[in-house]
Amino acid sequence: MSNSLEENLFDTLKGSETEGLEDIIPMPEYKIEMPDEKLIKCLRLINLKDGKITKRDLKDAAMKAGLIHVDKERITAK
Repeated sequence: MSNSLEENLFDTLKGSETEGLEDIIPMPEYKIEMPDEKLIKCLRLINLKDGKITKRDLKDAAMKAGLIHVDKERITAK
């Protein structure tokens, strides 16, 4: 590299491309909660079908996995 090209490159790199803030703004803190184990198992059932499953197939898979119980009138979680 020639000397003038090095000087131009150095002058370009010396300055900042962005401008900073005077004060640092604190970011909000969020509490990360783990979902219920039953919900994780349900997601695993859905993933076994590549994310595409009908409600009826999900209900049947959840019954086989023991996640839900089906009465004649309603479905309840175990």
